[in-house]
Amino acid sequence: MDIPGLQFLLERYVRYAAARDPVLPLDREMVRSSRRVLVAVTTGMGDLILASPVIESLRKALPNAEVGLFCRTAWAPLFWHDPRVDSVIDYRGKSRRVIRTVTALRNFGPDLVVAPHVNDPDVLPLLYLSGARQIVRVPWGTTRFPELLSNRADAALRESVRGLHVVDERLRAIEALGLPVASRVPRVVPPPHADKVCARAIAATGNAHYAVLHVFSADVYRTIPAKLASDCLRALGQKYPDLGWVLSGSAPDRPALEKIAAGAGSNIWIAAGELSIDESAACLSGACAVISPDTGTLHLAAALDRPVLALFSPTREAATREQVVGPRTATAPACVLEVPSVCDPCVGRRCPHRPVKCLQAFQVSDVVAAFEQIIESGLCRK
Repeated sequence: MDIPGLQFLLERYVRYAAARDPVLPLDREMVRSSRRVLVAVTTGMGDLILASPVIESLRKALPNAEVGLFCRTAWAPLFWHDPRVDSVIDYRGKSRRVIRTVTALRNFGPDLVVAPHVNDPDVLPLLYLSGARQIVRVPWGTTRFPELLSNRADAALRESVRGLHVVDERLRAIEALGLPVASRVPRVVPPPHADKVCARAIAATGNAHYAVLHVFSADVYRTIPAKLASDCLRALGQKYPDLGWVLSGSAPDRPALEKIAAGAGSNIWIAAGELSIDESAACLSGACAVISPDTGTLHLAAALDRPVLALFSPTREAATREQVVGPRTATAPACVLEVPSVCDPCVGRRCPHRPVKCLQAFQVSDVVAAFEQIIESGLCRK
């Protein structure tokens, strides 16, 4: 339950408490002796996955410390079985179940909190109430609570660095701690039941191998238009008749996906609404390739080291918020197709076009050719 006014009271209390008991300035010796470290990423699934190298770096740099993760409830199952994470504390948003959340944070009792990407202003007060005396956020210039950050005196960490990949931007927090970066590639560990989910996909498509087409994004302006998705599915079905297709998404996406799949063949499984988030990761882990717009599923597939084909428009791989946001895999091929935006300037979330005009500009032949490139060298190898 979201209690009216609770967020305001929480902020006022934390400001008062922090004035009397402030966080400590960043101390790298203290960092190295931390017994419990909490990584906080409370925004979208893509943000969480792109911050996974922060978790890996902390795990390797501080092998004797407990590493906890504070993330949105919806994405928590992705890390329940991850050996790099000892505890997962879920965040339900703003003041929802705030007492339960603070209790869980205090029970974990972090010495150090690293916040690569959090909601502001509601999360930093919660992190202060965890009892941590060192809290690091990079960049810190946009927060309403700089007094809650141990690295606020470091002006070099105030703003984002233009031209960096988002992963490398998140890893600036590790560098600020004086710790080595263990990896610059996002990684998600498939759940223990991955083989069963992959077998289910194989049985549902009737083919020994399958690819995944993900159409929808939380932002409508980044969703693949239905006609383009349908035309690509038909063309790829004709070119690869022995390849099954899984259409992923949430339950509300299902009616639209049924229309997209109509007439595209019988080797299609509309999995939307049938898989939990960890089961979706399991399904992606067995795919020959994944086609997706700029959304969390794209980065999840890349973190599982699957070949990915990303359709970017109106967002840009190297220009969103002046940072590189394209998929980053360990070994699998990753291809990004882009088309120009129709509107200048692009109005993004307020896009008036349905379907989005710029995304309609993708050519089916280009999508098919790019798909062929990413799978031909190692077709259907895990």
